[in-house]
Amino acid sequence: MAKGSKKDKATGSAPVPRSVLSAAWERFELGDVVEARRLAQAVLDGQVGPDDPRAAKSLAKELSTPTAVVGEAVPEVATAMLVRIRPVAAAYWFAVLALSILTGLVLLATVRYSH
Repeated sequence: MAKGSKKDKATGSAPVPRSVLSAAWERFELGDVVEARRLAQAVLDGQVGPDDPRAAKSLAKELSTPTAVVGEAVPEVATAMLVRIRPVAAAYWFAVLALSILTGLVLLATVRYSH
C-alpha cells in the first residue's frame, strides 16, 4: 500500500485574499454574483486588503466604458462593481408573471376537474 505525501494534505484554512476587490472580481467572473456583491459592499464598509489600491487601478481600466470612466480609487471601483453586478429587475417581473400564469392554470384545472 502506497503512503501519501504529507505535502498533499491541506493544512489549515484557505489563504486569506490580500485584495478584497480582486476576490470580488474573481467571484463575479466565476458567476457567483451574490458573493461578488457581498465582497464589493464589504469594501465600501471599510474592509480593505493591503493590495486593494493596486487592484483598484487594474480593475478601473476593466470597468471603464467610453461613456463612463471609473476612477482608480478603491471606493469608486467597488461602487462601479456594485452597479455592474446589480440584479436585473426585469427578471423578477418575468418570474412573477410566470408564477401568475402557472397559478391561473392550476386554478382552472382544479375548477374544471371538480365539476
